[in-house]
Amino acid sequence: MLQGKRRHKSPLHRIAETFKFNPDYFETIKPAVVSTKWTSEIRIQSKDNPKAAAAQDVEAERMDNVCIYSDGFGQNGNIGGVAVLQRKGQMVKSIRMHLGKDTHHIVYEGKVISLILAIELLKNIHRARSVSLALNNQAAILASTTHKPTPGQYLWNIFHNNLKNAMHNHSLDHIKI
Repeated sequence: MLQGKRRHKSPLHRIAETFKFNPDYFETIKPAVVSTKWTSEIRIQSKDNPKAAAAQDVEAERMDNVCIYSDGFGQNGNIGGVAVLQRKGQMVKSIRMHLGKDTHHIVYEGKVISLILAIELLKNIHRARSVSLALNNQAAILASTTHKPTPGQYLWNIFHNNLKNAMHNHSLDHIKI
């Protein structure tokens, strides 16, 4: 537990001792690597209505957009993420990653990993004029456009760095989520 702290313990120290929390299992959230003047390359087009979301997908495919569907998951005690790239309604490629056991990871990390995988799929696509990326997690969607530190910040830093490179390589000005 919190060794060496004998006198003048803070409430946090007392809680950690009472519930036998090991601080080594806590994530240290590091600062975001973007400037406060940073603006996201992501344009959120949130559709709470499944029919509206489906219509948006059909329109994206009609416009010959690259459509990437991503999701993070927790199943049978494991956490992971997956991304599927489609063009003209046909699956082009998919990619998945197993993060580990749910005792060390959470589904939210799987959601962020799925976005990293989505950007990875863009590396081998030629002539992407427009990219639509689908994700079904409001917290991850909102976190993708903020410069404030959030849980899993190390993953968001990877995502934004990869996104910047993909945007440059495809001469895109934004990606729609």
